Amino acid sequence: MYNLEINQTDFNNHTKYIRGFNISNGDPYDNLITRYSFDDAQNHHDDIIYRDEKPNYHYRNDGKCYSFPDEDNYPYNYSHYEEKMSTLTPNLAQSLVSNKIRLETSSLQGVLQVDRSVTKHSHDFASVDSNKLGVYFSPTKMIDLDIVAHYADMNFDNFFGDPQDRFRSGYSGSIQANKDY
Repeated sequence: MYNLEINQTDFNNHTKYIRGFNISNGDPYDNLITRYSFDDAQNHHDDIIYRDEKPNYHYRNDGKCYSFPDEDNYPYNYSHYEEKMSTLTPNLAQSLVSNKIRLETSSLQGVLQVDRSVTKHSHDFASVDSNKLGVYFSPTKMIDLDIVAHYADMNFDNFFGDPQDRFRSGYSGSIQANKDY
């Protein structure tokens, strides 16, 4: 719940990405009044306080739950569901290039061998590929998701290049965005 009117684009983005709280016409940090997350299963019969999860913790608007039956087993009064989300991403003024999948032509240079390759690939200059898969924990992923939640659909080009900042040591738009975050 915000203390100002939000436009249709911001509303649509929020319904597609429920963890997002960006708004175009104000600072979400100060204008978000209450944010309840309904995806954490808890027994509301024992714990009647529903915590406000907005980013500004200077004041909280916790809610209360009443008349929930007492459930001993997880997920208590909740049911499991598959959640699909999509979000707008900030425009970072660059085009991302990915060469994770490489399609190339190759030609056979002799009779097939069991101990060595006899193919000539069109991209022999590329790094040697590996068939190993690594799965790693990335602490930056949580930070990236938080940035997307805060700055979705924002054009970062607007923070740079202001002629008034020509002789300053920084760009006032990016400095303010940093303070807001």
